[in-house]
Amino acid sequence: MTASPPPLWDREFRLLFAAHATSVTGTAVTAVALPLTALTTLGAGVFDAALLAAAGQVPLLLLALPCGALVDRARSKKAVMITCELVCAVAVGSVPLAAAAGVLALPQLYGVAFTLAAGSVVFQAAAGAFTPDLLGGERLVAGNGAMGMAGSVADVAGAPLAGALVAAAGAARALAADAVSYLAAALLLAHVR
Repeated sequence: MTASPPPLWDREFRLLFAAHATSVTGTAVTAVALPLTALTTLGAGVFDAALLAAAGQVPLLLLALPCGALVDRARSKKAVMITCELVCAVAVGSVPLAAAAGVLALPQLYGVAFTLAAGSVVFQAAAGAFTPDLLGGERLVAGNGAMGMAGSVADVAGAPLAGALVAAAGAARALAADAVSYLAAALLLAHVR
């Protein structure tokens, strides 16, 4: 008789899943709210919005391969993930603060888009290395499936949620919700053993 594997949805995986779901939902909101901030708050044109989208893609090209190797050398993948969430919280949280102070400018939005994408690349590399350590062999496929499902649901739900937040609070203030999502994700990750 073989011992059955521990259940997938133990405390540690629930925390990791909740952190991931929270973070990717906030990121989906930002995918809509950041360009809307450029267009509505700053009066940017279509070309500026395209540059903003490009700034969010450059880190994928530049960092994906080298950061995987660097993250593999990190002693604590969890610490890397938490650091990424905190850096992203500060970056996206700077937008509503700058807008409220009347100093928001397009270069800041480009920097925020780049920082969020870079944080996502590093986070995904760390999560990809951390999840197998947390789940082990038999639970890994189901765990990865659950994490992928959370990302897909966030992609579908993020745009309508962003629309509601932008309509209720304005584009720049809607980004505060993403800053909170990054902080919440970091807090949840901090409780994973």
